[in-house]
Amino acid sequence: MECKNWFRISRTGRMMVVKSTVIIFHFVLTFFTIQDACAQIIDEKDDAVRYELHGDRVYDKKTDLSWMRCSVGQKWRAPDRCIGKPKGFTFYEAQRLPRKGYAWRVPSPFEFSTLFRGQIKSLPQSRLKGIPKINAQAFPDMDPSRLLYWTNETTSDTNAWYADFGSGSLEFVYGDYGFLHQKFPVRLMHTGNFGDGG
Repeated sequence: MECKNWFRISRTGRMMVVKSTVIIFHFVLTFFTIQDACAQIIDEKDDAVRYELHGDRVYDKKTDLSWMRCSVGQKWRAPDRCIGKPKGFTFYEAQRLPRKGYAWRVPSPFEFSTLFRGQIKSLPQSRLKGIPKINAQAFPDMDPSRLLYWTNETTSDTNAWYADFGSGSLEFVYGDYGFLHQKFPVRLMHTGNFGDGG
């Protein structure tokens, strides 16, 4: 009889532990989902004040940087579209894109990092996949299959930093001697308001 009572209590205890675990897991999941949503709302409110939209260009008042809203190879279509596919360039081709005498250039790693949005990764990856971590109003129609962008900075003779807008992070590949010949999209920018740089 004592063994049966012990088993009954033990089984009840296990059921209570399981129920408690489920409740805690549900609470944690709900908390981080709300946190992610709040982060997105904060980004949108901040960006509404932060960005000045001027046709195919956008000025970031917080960082004093101006950006082309479309990737190189896309065409601007008013009022808010980038038409076509971004063109791919090797690292050194990307650095030669800005024309002589113009202030537009390839961004540094830090400058690119100021564009990342929605960096709290609490939602399932299946829901985040293909959604660029960038303000879609300021930078519309990014190709979800081409979210790796060259920066202007190498890490060695064979590697360079790139911005990954799929994960919202800066990366480089170690030990790949052909990496600088990869074809990545490019987004041009310059320091100061867009009217100052041609």
